[in-house]
Amino acid sequence: MTRNILLTLIVCGVWLATSVCNAQTPVKDERQVKATYLYFFSQYGTWPENAVPDAQGQFIVGLLGPDPFGGYFDALKGKTVAGGKIKIEIRRFESSNDYKPCHLVFISPEAADNGEGTAEQRLAGLLKKRNPHVMIVSDSPGLATAGAMINNFIAADGRVHLEINRAEMQKQGLDMSPKVLQLSIVHLVP
Repeated sequence: MTRNILLTLIVCGVWLATSVCNAQTPVKDERQVKATYLYFFSQYGTWPENAVPDAQGQFIVGLLGPDPFGGYFDALKGKTVAGGKIKIEIRRFESSNDYKPCHLVFISPEAADNGEGTAEQRLAGLLKKRNPHVMIVSDSPGLATAGAMINNFIAADGRVHLEINRAEMQKQGLDMSPKVLQLSIVHLVP
């Protein structure tokens, strides 16, 4: 058992080191990087038990608005979290009116013609009806201080940056591993 734990820690360490190194060099495919970070957050975030009542033993990742990931979002389906014990299921929502509880939801920055044309409008709608334990991720400037918990963006220099609103996370019963919070690409916002 100790050997399995040690092996798991080594694999996670190598993966985390690779992520950090990749974050320091310009990204090649922004869509893939952002989808990978959603998986990263599902691995290193913490949620209370029964955070999503109808999850039926799955970890639910949602996409609110048009898909900015190409096929990379769909690749999350079936991956595992919690040491390989729980599979990821994905859900798509055209607007916040369609939203159903998720563990993690990404708010698309893409324009839409459904009354919620911007990420800010989607966030406002989601905040009115969300389940209390959903980790809200965006890549739109300012949303980490407006109710989203993580703003995952690629800067003009081509490098990944993360704005994390830990106070909002903790208010909702969520948190992020100190391993993530200590990365040089993380900026804590009030």
